[in-house]
Amino acid sequence: CRPKADWIRVVGKSTDSVTVEWLVPHDCRLDHGPNRAHHLAIDSYRVFVRPAIPAGTAEAPWKPVADLDHYMNRLVVGNLSRDRSYYFGVAVVNQSGQGEITSTTEPVSPEAITTVPSQPIGPLRAYDITEVGCTLSWSSPASDGGSPILGYRVYKREMYRRSWQEIGRLTEAPGLPLAKTLTFPVQYLMQATAYEFRVVAENKTGLSEPLHTHANIHPTKATDVPSPPRGPLRIRELPDDSGSLELAWSPPTETGGLPIIGYQLEVREGRSFNWRLYPSDGQLVATGPDQKFQPSHVVSGIQPNREYFFRVSAVNKDGVSQPLTAEDSYMKRMKLEAPKRVLGRRITDADHAEELRPILQVEWEFAKPTICKSQPTGFQIDRLDNDSRIAKWEPVDFVPITDRSQQNYVHQSIAPRSDRSYKFRVSTIYPEGGKPGCDVRSHFSESTHIQSSGIVSLTSVCTTGFFSSTD
Repeated sequence: CRPKADWIRVVGKSTDSVTVEWLVPHDCRLDHGPNRAHHLAIDSYRVFVRPAIPAGTAEAPWKPVADLDHYMNRLVVGNLSRDRSYYFGVAVVNQSGQGEITSTTEPVSPEAITTVPSQPIGPLRAYDITEVGCTLSWSSPASDGGSPILGYRVYKREMYRRSWQEIGRLTEAPGLPLAKTLTFPVQYLMQATAYEFRVVAENKTGLSEPLHTHANIHPTKATDVPSPPRGPLRIRELPDDSGSLELAWSPPTETGGLPIIGYQLEVREGRSFNWRLYPSDGQLVATGPDQKFQPSHVVSGIQPNREYFFRVSAVNKDGVSQPLTAEDSYMKRMKLEAPKRVLGRRITDADHAEELRPILQVEWEFAKPTICKSQPTGFQIDRLDNDSRIAKWEPVDFVPITDRSQQNYVHQSIAPRSDRSYKFRVSTIYPEGGKPGCDVRSHFSESTHIQSSGIVSLTSVCTTGFFSSTD
């Protein structure tokens, strides 16, 4: 009899070959009946191949490619073309001759056995990080797995989540070499959130092992306002005693990614809660290139015996930093000199009979200042009615100083009423003050009591104190 193989199938492929195997027959029960077992004496197997042709045309003849020993059941058929499909067949050969050819049911084309690509080459780097995105870069894998790379899939994961989210795909252009650098822009990130990224390569077989970022990515602004200037904020009095101070500080440690264009200086006086800009027009200070490493500024108009607080902020194009505030306040102590030997008397009717009301005269001495370097501008004469229900000082006159060598001064005024007692106050006026109507004074008070006999009783009270001011 002439037996045949039960089936033949394709078990492997390469770029120019196909591997086939078949099932070896054992006996001929089907030919001789179930009760007559007939063991075969197989001499060899003959393998055939024929190209597949379009439907409607005559089939191509079988072409033998190899004769194999009876104990073999597999063959690699080579020298095939990748752009054509083939049918494969096998026939049993024994003493009776060649049996019927058993063939594959579908045409098969040779092709390489493919796997998934290797892992993309790292590191997976994130750069150009902003508050809403970044850019990822990596290199193509060293092996495409025998099939062209189709593209890459990019994933992200917030650090507080366990699952990965695909955020985009990058298509690989055909024909490009392996191990080249690729980039992918990432958008729609959130500040104050840490992210991890990974990327996988893809071919028609599947996905590669993922490549991860080595560190968490924190979206932040590429540029920002600078950090506060470095302290301490030093305050130094200038030797000319001109009411000026020099403030000095150090540049900030972080510039915010932008150059420092200057500093904003603010001052606060006394118990006020309001900071005001200095200079008042809001101009920046310490803007010159010579102050890049050791910024400083001179503040003028400092009034004696008034408390000041200072703070400074660094400025770049993105805005103003948090301020650096001086640890201590500043007050310039100045002891102002007052009139001496203040005396008062009433001009009698005999001396000045034509006046219906008495004339009150105040005398005082004032020498050239020895303690205070500031020169006074004059003296303010104030009067208080002792018999009035409202104890209020009323200005009487201002006596300017026209001759710096003069030491004795006299002032006369008419008493508003002859039946009242009055107190006088002589105050030295200094140019310090800073704003109109703000006078610097050391106070000296004089009291005169008009008696019925017309004799003046004088009490001189000298109060020497530090700077005071009234608005």
